[in-house]
Amino acid sequence: MIFGQPLGTADEHQIAEKVAGRLDASPDAVLEAWHQLDRNKEDGDGRSELAALVGAGRRQDFLAARSMVEMRLDQTPGMAGKVAVRSGPEIAPRLSRLVRQMADTEDMVQRQRLAIEFWMCVAEGTQSVMLSMMIKDMLPALEPFFPVLIGIAKLELSDLDPYREVVEAISMADGALAAKRTEELIAGSSAALIEILDDLATGSTDAD
Repeated sequence: MIFGQPLGTADEHQIAEKVAGRLDASPDAVLEAWHQLDRNKEDGDGRSELAALVGAGRRQDFLAARSMVEMRLDQTPGMAGKVAVRSGPEIAPRLSRLVRQMADTEDMVQRQRLAIEFWMCVAEGTQSVMLSMMIKDMLPALEPFFPVLIGIAKLELSDLDPYREVVEAISMADGALAAKRTEELIAGSSAALIEILDDLATGSTDAD
């Protein structure tokens, strides 16, 4: 079931077309993302409570996705600040390697995967179990949608200099600067996606 409807319904295709139009993606890519998420659930993939929320219902689905984006926007700058203070010089080489790997590929789906790995590494460096769990819990919910989110991802991942600036601040153990650079890095893509999800939620009805 996707959006409270059996897979392949006309209603599902209409919603996919609407989502695709807002995200500059193809309806087929949107449908495949939903189907992959649904297959994960049918296979008993219980890796993520957040993934279980996505697809719960039409309006709820967009609101759950918006909450994930808002959580990332709220928590990530502080997370970068913490890692800078707690383990900045030690973890910076790992982060630099990940940024180089991003630069080595033009595949925006792969860059998104590497970006998630980057933030997972940051979370681990904070020595906070809860922050690490938060990032790891997001991955199963996000991964099926990487092809759909390429347009949004380009806002954050086309120019990798801001990532390098985050790593530099972390390497200097400057928590305030790391938090500032991280907020600057993710603010644009987050705001754009929140606006789209708000519009989709407003134009949707609750599932029966």
